[in-house]
Amino acid sequence: MATNYKCAAVGCYSYNSPSTNAEIRALQTQINRFSPQFGFTPIGVDGVIGKGSLAALLWTLQAMALTNDTWSSAAQTWFGSINKPEDVFVPGVLPSLILMLTQAADAANLGLVPASTASPNTIPAATTTNAVAIRNSIQQLKPSTQASVLDTFRDMPSWLMWGLGLAAVGGGAYAFTKKRKRIAA
Repeated sequence: MATNYKCAAVGCYSYNSPSTNAEIRALQTQINRFSPQFGFTPIGVDGVIGKGSLAALLWTLQAMALTNDTWSSAAQTWFGSINKPEDVFVPGVLPSLILMLTQAADAANLGLVPASTASPNTIPAATTTNAVAIRNSIQQLKPSTQASVLDTFRDMPSWLMWGLGLAAVGGGAYAFTKKRKRIAA
């Protein structure tokens, strides 16, 4: 699939697909339907997935995983796979999120909520004690899903690190000499 979005300081947005832009707005509208139930300030429906939209989406998914038996498994799966605005643009993710949030909001009889006029970089503010607890659980759970490549090597025994290092150096030297011989021939 050709890239149909662009990421800038404000967030990620569609620059050549009106349908994708409409889907982003639909996602933001569905997220806002959960704001009274999960206690966060509605986000702007601006077609940009920035810090505020991402935080509200993750907050909603985690709250659904913690409180909604019907959608718990799906919400937890999406929560674990979305770490940055670009993840929303992976093929199939945007329509699936919209469908899940729409069906969950309809099942809970949640009405439409007016969008905020806040900046897209504004992270939704907690408005209830329950929302603060949900936000705290999100902040505790989310870092564990964001493992870096270096985390793989942190718990590795030193003998294995040395072995991998020597194999990498040996492989590089072998490739270099093969290339030199090929150039000389």
